[in-house]
Amino acid sequence: MNIADIGFAAVARAARALAFGGPVPLFASLELTLKCNGSCLFCGSRDAAGVAGRELSTAEFNAIIDDLAASGCVAVSLTGGEPLLRTDVEALACRARGHGMAVGLNTNGRLLERRRSILAYLSSITVSLDGVEETNDRIRGRGAYAAAVSAIRTARHGGVPVNVTTVLSEPAIADLDAFLQLAGDLDLEVMFQPQYGSMLRSHRAVVMDRPSPQAVDEAFTKIAASRARGLRVRNSDAGMRLLSDSFSGRPLSIRCPGGRFFVRVGAGGSVGVCGLDNDPCARTEACDTAGSGLSMLSNLDARDGIRYAMRRIGWPFECGGCLSAARADLCAMAAFRDARGK
Repeated sequence: MNIADIGFAAVARAARALAFGGPVPLFASLELTLKCNGSCLFCGSRDAAGVAGRELSTAEFNAIIDDLAASGCVAVSLTGGEPLLRTDVEALACRARGHGMAVGLNTNGRLLERRRSILAYLSSITVSLDGVEETNDRIRGRGAYAAAVSAIRTARHGGVPVNVTTVLSEPAIADLDAFLQLAGDLDLEVMFQPQYGSMLRSHRAVVMDRPSPQAVDEAFTKIAASRARGLRVRNSDAGMRLLSDSFSGRPLSIRCPGGRFFVRVGAGGSVGVCGLDNDPCARTEACDTAGSGLSMLSNLDARDGIRYAMRRIGWPFECGGCLSAARADLCAMAAFRDARGK
């Protein structure tokens, strides 16, 4: 996220909200849709879309964006599924940008050239890319590599900073050396994400083998060495250690800053922390600290008010590990602070 794109008014609102205490959604992820035009082997978003309820309308997402702005949000990330499948994605990005928030887009890249008008409202773009062409398309579907590279060029030509997210699956790790060379040749800024334990968005068992903890450890060692040689890696050292420890199942106890400073809104309006298996709002005992009776993630609704919902997330809560690369750096900072007794 390009911090320079955050407007003064957004910073002022955030400072005011922080001064009054309580949860402040400084960073928000908006899952605009579960629909997707990709076919990634480790993702269940398309399956989930088939059984999910109604997705929020343009007016409902506009109201949530307005509420986020008033609540102190400085940056939003538009995700999916594939967010560019929504016909109103440009209008939603414009709405958030109009509030002075930095706006990021997570995409597989297949539609970016066709929807390039959205570039005017974006602070950054994150494209999914897991390896050289043969490896990437084996994981993400035919044509995925060409679409990702095309999207990277489109973003660069439009003057929007672009980075990639790479999932460390077994085939991606097997071909990691070739990808690290490719990333350097294309001058890519990369965030590395270990494969989740279940299908993303559906929580079903994955249909492809996960790498071993040792393989993930060795992959991060290679990545750190490549960064020392000049590769642009978005993960911090602490974040990579946390991801590796979490993937291996090593005993961890982290006071996650999620629900306090960042929040996720699902396509149907549900409010949570990360949407992964460790999300406290997916556990029936975790989201009822205010005696509200709101004990499941689906019952915390952004349309009832963002901060109202966030106050009902049990915080601080103990998390047994973080597998979200986008959030791991913040979680690692929280773990370091707790270790120092602060």
